Amino acid sequence: MLLLGLDIGTTHIKAVIIDENLDLKSIHIEDNNTINIQGKGQVYLAEDLWKIALKCIKGVVKNVNTLEIKAISVSSMAEAGLPLNKDKEPLYPIIPWNDMRAKEQMDKLKNDFGGYEIYKKTGLIPHPKHSIARLMWLRENEKEIYYKTNHWLSVGDYIIFKLSGEIVTDSTLACRTMMYDLKGKTWDSDLLGYIGNKDILPSVMESGTVVGSLLKEIADEIGIPRNVAVVTGAHDHICAAMALGINDENEVLDSMGTSEVFVGKEKKPILTKEFYKLGVNQGCFPYGGYYWMTSTPASGGSIEWLRKLISIDREIPYSFFDNGKKIDKLSKVIYMPYLSGSGTPHVDPLKRGAFIGLSIDTDVSDLIKAVYEGISYEGKLVLETLESLNGNKINKIKAVGGSTKNSTWMKIKSNIFNKKILCSSIDEASAVGAAVLAGIGVKAITNIKNNSTIKQELTPNNELVLLYKKGYERYKTTFKNIEEAIECEV
Repeated sequence: MLLLGLDIGTTHIKAVIIDENLDLKSIHIEDNNTINIQGKGQVYLAEDLWKIALKCIKGVVKNVNTLEIKAISVSSMAEAGLPLNKDKEPLYPIIPWNDMRAKEQMDKLKNDFGGYEIYKKTGLIPHPKHSIARLMWLRENEKEIYYKTNHWLSVGDYIIFKLSGEIVTDSTLACRTMMYDLKGKTWDSDLLGYIGNKDILPSVMESGTVVGSLLKEIADEIGIPRNVAVVTGAHDHICAAMALGINDENEVLDSMGTSEVFVGKEKKPILTKEFYKLGVNQGCFPYGGYYWMTSTPASGGSIEWLRKLISIDREIPYSFFDNGKKIDKLSKVIYMPYLSGSGTPHVDPLKRGAFIGLSIDTDVSDLIKAVYEGISYEGKLVLETLESLNGNKINKIKAVGGSTKNSTWMKIKSNIFNKKILCSSIDEASAVGAAVLAGIGVKAITNIKNNSTIKQELTPNNELVLLYKKGYERYKTTFKNIEEAIECEV
């Protein structure tokens, strides 16, 4: 039996096919670029998005026996969405999740409701990316479009619709709209009333639920059986957590990309003021429980920035950053990894990064080592803070993403965290997670075997743990001194 997973990402669309043992059978990747439309800015076109997704599906099925494909599901970026008219046709381009045009509208919503009051309802930190702000922006700037809107779908929902003809969403994407009552698990009447109380939001289903079969014309165009089940998917980071088998409160997903996202599981949401102030987003986890999610905005992004900076006359290979040097010594330089602002536990999108302690003897390897340490110290701050607030001891980190291939960085991180880190062999975890949900939907997969995709296990070294503990204290002291110095500026 084969299962197809589709991941609609910010820069790429990916399709994978796995079997019920999570063995990868085929993969196809295409670019997913925004275009600039005068008056609308950088946007995605829904028609183009669908064409690329269809191209990926056609590409990925070429290498397998299509008669064995039983189900398909979708992982997607969380907040991007689009309005459809009464004929279920797109009315407006898809505004990317990282677009800030709705900042004024979100500020107004936050002022009228109160940021913490919104958090207690939705589990979300107010941000212009959420669907409610985008709808408010449309109401104020594209009134004709707004009042013609009959449906509002997240990107993943739109692809499910194009595959099956069904208008639905899953609970993980509903949670990212800032219109979903996290505890009541229903659309919030107060927030819907704020945007006009329009009945435009889809019914909410559990991730991994069969919504129907492939439309006949789509199945025929792809060249796969018409009875292939279409299954509700999930937010991309949650799909990655599903692929790695994050099953209990003592495990954490560490998704290491341009930004570094930590995802953990809880039995119930922790909607306290402390979690709100720390910028911890929360939502529904598939098949029971809830998730918490935090990020370090410039993790792998710091490496890419430094690589670009030193690639003066030639492009420096990634192997240059994984030489294993000086792992048993602290860097003399301290790096504050705030190239894109800071995340938990001191959220500030305007914070900026720095190298501290430079001297005439500083070389590139010192800077690289400092970057590894600084990013890892930030991760430790996140994990320590969450452990102190929710009372759960995190015993295991399951890491995924391109940065896990850097053994030097991963060894440093394991010793700074003082935790076991399991590096997954899954390169496209979100797409694989979507395929897992497809398998759950048709009962081909009932549970994820822990460590079945682990390629490397890193265990802390007691001596290095003590060494990096000193570095961590130095890092926190430096941060505090800088903050105090900024507050004293005239």
